[in-house]
Amino acid sequence: MIHSLDSLSFLKPESVNFINYQCQDYNNRIISIEQEWTTGTETRYVEVYKVKIFEITLRELMILMSFYICKTQSDIVTLVKSQPNPRFFYKSFLELDGANMVSILAFDSGSMEHLLSDDNSEFFNPLYPVIYRTKVPKKNNNKSFFYYTAIDNALKNNQVKAINFMIDYISKY
Repeated sequence: MIHSLDSLSFLKPESVNFINYQCQDYNNRIISIEQEWTTGTETRYVEVYKVKIFEITLRELMILMSFYICKTQSDIVTLVKSQPNPRFFYKSFLELDGANMVSILAFDSGSMEHLLSDDNSEFFNPLYPVIYRTKVPKKNNNKSFFYYTAIDNALKNNQVKAINFMIDYISKY
């Protein structure tokens, strides 16, 4: 299932960018953000970045539901650290409006320290960034949204350590 073509426009860094849906293979769905440029009579498109969309599994859905049961931030950090394979946190899902759990958990420096550490570098792919703009519904109105990145989320929650982990991640990848 793919959402309407304009539903992921928030991924564009600039309004002049284009979205290329590469979804022919259901197991390899990629949304590419591209910028147009011309040289004389030739028009080309350069990829700015790509987001790979995954289908959520039952196990991943159970982990996601476990976050709602957590009562404290330390419970969240424990849940993040207890996962044998952190790949789930880097995946982007249509059910999360194209976001990944790293972007959502950016309010907590403990989770960021674990997820963005060099121990998990095997899960980082420079073709598919972990930090990009995501869409979040406003609390008081179901039909309006605002857009932010994981860095914006950390700034809002005054998480200087989390911001430092993200800057370190960005500089490496």
